[in-house]
Amino acid sequence: MSAATPSLEPAEPDWGALSERLVEEFPDFTAADVIAEIVQARDSANFVGTEPTELEEIVEFMVRYAMQVRSGLVAPSDRLQPMPRTASRQEATSSA
Repeated sequence: MSAATPSLEPAEPDWGALSERLVEEFPDFTAADVIAEIVQARDSANFVGTEPTELEEIVEFMVRYAMQVRSGLVAPSDRLQPMPRTASRQEATSSA
């Protein structure tokens, strides 16, 4: 018998296992809530061109963050808040 040669293509992420882990980690949310977050994060990651080899890890990070924000464990990132423009920045862009 010959040994099976490994596939050069990345393995498809195990979304079922990921959803089970996250449902266990965030018991205050329904499985449907967790799955909806996974689908949204996966679609977003695919939209920006995330490499297939990094997709599951990125989606898991995004979903964990979203669930922590929704449960009040962490505050939403200030980066999502628009920052007021400084006068020097406004002058630099208006003179260009």
